[in-house]
Amino acid sequence: MAGEREHMQEVLRLLESRLASSNRPLEAGRIGLIRQALSSDQPLDAALEALYGVQGYDRFALRLMWYAEKGRDPFASMPTPYVVARHAEELLPLLPADAAAQAAPGPPEPKTFAAAVDDFGAAMEAVKRAAFSDGQFSSVTDEMAAQLRSSVQPLGRAAALEENREVTRFADAVGRFLDLVRARSLAGDVRVVNLLDSANLTLQTAMQTHAPEDFDSLQEITRLLENPLQLFEQPPPAAEQA
Repeated sequence: MAGEREHMQEVLRLLESRLASSNRPLEAGRIGLIRQALSSDQPLDAALEALYGVQGYDRFALRLMWYAEKGRDPFASMPTPYVVARHAEELLPLLPADAAAQAAPGPPEPKTFAAAVDDFGAAMEAVKRAAFSDGQFSSVTDEMAAQLRSSVQPLGRAAALEENREVTRFADAVGRFLDLVRARSLAGDVRVVNLLDSANLTLQTAMQTHAPEDFDSLQEITRLLENPLQLFEQPPPAAEQA
């Protein structure tokens, strides 16, 4: 992951310099703090997830997550100075509008279990909407997957704190399924978003009703997420409408 971290450092260093030269020292200082946090021994994904939890920096963090995902592609070429400059330019409008008045980013408050369930549901609904264009399925992009991953990891941690083994296993299965989608290049298969949507609806129903039969359904969808290849043995269906 050294390559992704090094690229991120170059992008943030350039962004920090541009903010400083534009007489925006407070924002430049905050980017410096973010850069230092991402250069620590903490795993990059965990550091980005922490940044995502800071008020106002969610879109900024999602963009960095997307850069990290792209950087893990073994066929991706080394970023050129042009790419570094373009990424810095893309990050600039994603800074909080009132960044100058905000406190410096710090570690987020742990999410409650209920809030983590709600956040995962909202992230899945956002991914579902974005995956369809003019009513037709397009694909689950790396940025969409990063958005979903950023919500399922806090869900897993909150479930573990609650000692809810079913949801802890569910969250782990969703994360592994997203890894499989990327490894097998399945992002353009509508069954991916259909399965994730069904998983979310099953989770939300079980959390609302607490009925034994709904927890049985949650275990069933978790097993399918853990072993989904049989679902993808047949060719994908024709393009679907939302």
